Amino acid sequence: MLVLLLSSCATAPKPTDATIPSASTPTPAPEAPALLWEAKGEAGVVYLFGTMHFGIAREELPSSVGAALARSRVFVLESDTTSADPQKLADLMMLPKGPGLDEQLGVDRWAKLLSMLDDTFAERTAKRLQPWVIEAALIRELLPQEASLEGALLEEASANSLRVEYLEEWQAPILALNK
Repeated sequence: MLVLLLSSCATAPKPTDATIPSASTPTPAPEAPALLWEAKGEAGVVYLFGTMHFGIAREELPSSVGAALARSRVFVLESDTTSADPQKLADLMMLPKGPGLDEQLGVDRWAKLLSMLDDTFAERTAKRLQPWVIEAALIRELLPQEASLEGALLEEASANSLRVEYLEEWQAPILALNK
């Protein structure tokens, strides 16, 4: 997921944190470099921040992320997941008619996948799910977290009265994954 923190317009990006530490020079986790880039241009600065949906809490981010957010006027997320139509989302999560995941993966890989899923989905349901739905469920098991990082940053941006914008409609990333 890409989060943009806009001060205004910009050009080529550069890392905001000093250098990425090598294995021989570890840096404490709270101040480890984030996937935060600063792009400066004549009209101002744009901060580009790469995030994952789960696995890291807002409190674990380095102070450079909060500082960039505090200097911003606009907060831009990839898409507005809060505006998703539940029925359309459910439809997009399912494979089209044709072979199910069980047939696509073969007996051995299907059995291995089912063992990894435990009871997350009924087998009948899992057969018809898009692969990204299965992947998201597995990632969530490996990187459990109550709230998404994007959600926490959005709350912080709203609390700081930043204008919130979105790059695309909620279904655009899902349609890309389904292809």
